[in-house]
Amino acid sequence: MKRKLIFGLVGLVFLLVGVLLAVWLVLFSTTPTAKEGPSRIVLIKKGTGITSLAGQLTAEGLIGSRNLFVVLVGLTGQRGKIKAGEYELSPAMSPQQILEILVQGRVFIHRVTIPEGFTARQIGLRLAQEGLISEKAFMSKVNDAAYAASLGMPGPTLEGYLFPDTYNLTRSQTEDDIIKVMTDRFKKAFARYQARKAPVNLTLRQAVILASIIEKETGQSEEKARVASVFTNRLVRDMPLQSDPTVIYGLNDYDGHLTKRQLTSDTPYNTYTRKGLPPTPIANPGQSSLEAVFFPAKGQDLYFVSKNDGTHYFSRTLQEHNQAVLTYQKNRGE
Repeated sequence: MKRKLIFGLVGLVFLLVGVLLAVWLVLFSTTPTAKEGPSRIVLIKKGTGITSLAGQLTAEGLIGSRNLFVVLVGLTGQRGKIKAGEYELSPAMSPQQILEILVQGRVFIHRVTIPEGFTARQIGLRLAQEGLISEKAFMSKVNDAAYAASLGMPGPTLEGYLFPDTYNLTRSQTEDDIIKVMTDRFKKAFARYQARKAPVNLTLRQAVILASIIEKETGQSEEKARVASVFTNRLVRDMPLQSDPTVIYGLNDYDGHLTKRQLTSDTPYNTYTRKGLPPTPIANPGQSSLEAVFFPAKGQDLYFVSKNDGTHYFSRTLQEHNQAVLTYQKNRGE
């Protein structure tokens, strides 16, 4: 009898301990470490073990017990299901909620806007500043002709084909992933023009080069068709384009002030010293600049000059243009 009583009491103790542990685990899994608190970004690297992950979450103040979190993961059958990535988590979330987010892979989204007219280098810098890529690795791919060809982009570089837009990106995406997203967006934007011939029979690459020049010449959407007309008219007449932005793109020492020496120094991008289009796009054009290439304004304009208010004065003749330069540029100081 005594032995049965002892075994019964021991069993009861184990049962009570088990119940207490279960209650403790339930309370732990459903109770946040704080009623409120700022969210924080947590990066879970690929290959991180459950114990290391639990320690990381504990150190961040997101959970109250490393060991209980490990037990929670095991009992819920989630071991091996947690996805690497960058997560936005808060101490106001319960451990169970945090675990669900990690298992479902609801990673933090970086909403990155690439403005129209950004160069590939500017895009690489912005993405690197967001912590998404290595700028060096990104530019290495951008300037790889074989890599560009593998994506169906003509030319020695991806400059011009990284479409300006707002992108939802994650830390788990590689340079390849992000470049493909941007070039796919370009293909979609350009598809509407593939059945239409650009003036002076421009190839796809040449059309993008011209669109990039238009993009850098004016930020006014309503002017782009007219700027396109000026350059188209010049190409037809075999006149040099004489575009300052192309000259600037070809310089290594540009400090914000374009000098006469720079304008007269011959480079592949100097459209004062060389006729025709430069060898590559000089920026990444947006939809309105691509549109302007295929639908330029009708007219005989051959010149335009800045009016110093974001808009331009357009002229048909050199005489009219010189007068406009006198009005808007030479007398600017007065």
